[in-house]
Parts: sequence; C-alpha cells; structure tokens
Amino acid sequence: MTVDTKQIEEIIMDVLKKQADNIKTNEKPFIPIGISNRHIHLSRSDLDICFGESYELTPIKDLNQPGQYACKETMTICGPKGAIEKVRVLGPVRENAAAKARLRQPSRAVRVFHGGREKRRV
Repeated sequence: MTVDTKQIEEIIMDVLKKQADNIKTNEKPFIPIGISNRHIHLSRSDLDICFGESYELTPIKDLNQPGQYACKETMTICGPKGAIEKVRVLGPVRENAAAKARLRQPSRAVRVFHGGREKRRV
C-alpha cells in the first residue's frame, strides 16, 4: 500500500481536529518530529546487566518527545555481519528493550528487537 504526502497530511489533520477543539481549520499545526539514525532503549533488567545493578542513566539532552532524553551512555551492537559502535542510549528505561538503526543502504533490512523478539523491517 502506498500513501502519498497529501494523504498523510489529511489523516494527521483529521485526527488533530477530532482531538483538539482549539485548532483552527485554516491553520496547519506545528508537529515536532525527531529522527535518529540509531539508538537503543533499555529495560531496567538490561540496564542492570549492562551497567551494574541500580545504575541510573545520565541525561545529556531532552528530546522532542516529552519526558524522553538522550543519555551520555553509548553501547556497541554486535551481529553476524559486524558491529555498530557508539549507539546512543535513550531514556528513561522502558518495559522492553529495543535497538533501532537506520542503514545507509535503503535496500537492506533493519532488524529491530522488542522484548526479546525480532521484528524485520525493510
């Protein structure tokens, strides 16, 4: 299924109009979007294993999403085809861990891990 930019704009505007009575129909609202080439979310148990029991993440920068932040901590993700170094940890800790990476070659699949299960995205 292919969705063009106009359709996406229409869907977003429809949702915003339904959820916020104060948005005027003739104005386009500002919606902040953040893009990260690679980052990792950790669960409490994964943080304890990787950095030590009761370790607390060190926030260095707030993200566009309220309550979310980039941390001083980085990790290396290793796989059968190599490693990705200096992957930024994002906080706060989550219920399930997830590693996300955007590859330079769009034809390659990106593997995303959520709660121990692998999801494959192309």
